[in-house]
Amino acid sequence: MVDKAIEAVTKKHRLKRVLFMVVGAFIMGYCYNAFILPNHLVYGGLSGFAIFLEAITGIKATLILNVGTYALLVVSLLVVGWKRTSYGLIGFFAYTMAINITAPFADSFHLTCDSFLLKVILVAGFEGIGMGLVYKAGFNTAGSDTIIDIFSHFFKKPITNISTIINGIIIACGFSQFGLSSSVYAFIYLLTINLVADYVLLGNRQHRLCFISGHHLKDMEEYIAKDMNMGYTLINSTNGIGFLNRPIIMVVLPSDRFGILKNKIRSIDKHAHIIAAECYTIEGGKTNHLLRV
Repeated sequence: MVDKAIEAVTKKHRLKRVLFMVVGAFIMGYCYNAFILPNHLVYGGLSGFAIFLEAITGIKATLILNVGTYALLVVSLLVVGWKRTSYGLIGFFAYTMAINITAPFADSFHLTCDSFLLKVILVAGFEGIGMGLVYKAGFNTAGSDTIIDIFSHFFKKPITNISTIINGIIIACGFSQFGLSSSVYAFIYLLTINLVADYVLLGNRQHRLCFISGHHLKDMEEYIAKDMNMGYTLINSTNGIGFLNRPIIMVVLPSDRFGILKNKIRSIDKHAHIIAAECYTIEGGKTNHLLRV
């Protein structure tokens, strides 16, 4: 069922998604050649590990990256199958093409800035946009993503945990070769990339989706509708045993108003139960100007 749903989603807007992926891959490839390689920023991933191996073997990082990714894709094909490998394969070809095409122009990159830290943040933000475009299109550039997928398949551990361990080991390798200063800049580079890529991939997080239950629901509804001027939805619910039917209020509101809502709800009913999660997308329905959508 899940595979069919994913397949139905990935069939939509294929040309647009491939275009986004190619643009994102070229941004990443140019950043790699123009900034990461010359400054030896081992910020994780196979791209970073290739820089470390170049320093100790003398073999060009781009060659290590290409050969290593081909080998990983073969292993991934054998371990996790064609469907999960295919999107990394397409992304890898685009990323490889981008690295090869942008390499001759890498020396033309001149960012006029006295602070190297500011350069790191600016270039990382630019690459984060590229990475976000690749991921948003439903692809990846293989490399460490393939390693993480393989390890996740074998050890049945969350992808985030495996990613943290692998990238931590790679950054430690960079520290052993290039020293503390380079590793700190690499770590800042990695954090900035992830923040920007998340924003491109998921959008802003200015809203909260809240579920509220309690004994004084009418008072809570009146406060939300009249005092906060917000719309809401009532959801019929029951406990796991099958009785104690009680409606739950579902409301989406700006994050900066969540504290006000929480304090007021607790003053109405000190035993009220509130569940809140970051809300990235609001579509359809009646638009409320407070939600800024």
